[in-house]
Amino acid sequence: MFSTGRHGSAKHSTGSGSGGGGGGRRNRKGEGSGRGSSSTQQDENRPPSPSQLLEDAQAVMRELQAQARLYREKYNMFARETRRLGILLEYYEQESIMMSTSGAVAQAARDGLHLSPHEIRKKIEQFNREKASLQVTFRYFSNASDGMTRLVGAIEDEVARMNQDIQNLRSSLPLHGKYIDYDIKE
Repeated sequence: MFSTGRHGSAKHSTGSGSGGGGGGRRNRKGEGSGRGSSSTQQDENRPPSPSQLLEDAQAVMRELQAQARLYREKYNMFARETRRLGILLEYYEQESIMMSTSGAVAQAARDGLHLSPHEIRKKIEQFNREKASLQVTFRYFSNASDGMTRLVGAIEDEVARMNQDIQNLRSSLPLHGKYIDYDIKE
């Protein structure tokens, strides 16, 4: 039976019982089992293989794509909330125009309420505080939406750059006589 070792060269293994040959390096010049030997130290100092680089790049890219999906979901939530708050803010703007003291008295009379001018002023003040709070919240969500748009764009740019790096690795590095073909789906 033949197996490919660490560097892709075919080695003959016995396939019998435990301790059959095959994987790993052969001991040279009576070296021990590899613990503390110079070959282990050489392995630790060796740069990562092209296949390991490719796998690492793809893992990072999958992570970036997951983050991009998460940020898109957050962006969509912020965008929906911004639209909702914008509509509510328009309503408050229209109501504030109609809530002059005389307009409020007339509306209260039409609604069958008997409010004093003092009560009406208190309601107008409360309304204006709610409107100011809504404006602050609207600005927050609007700014957050803009920030999320920039963040998603940056992540998508990084994913595109990594896709190109992976394609370059695939096209230039034959790995053990074949190419690793991981399709990364967005």
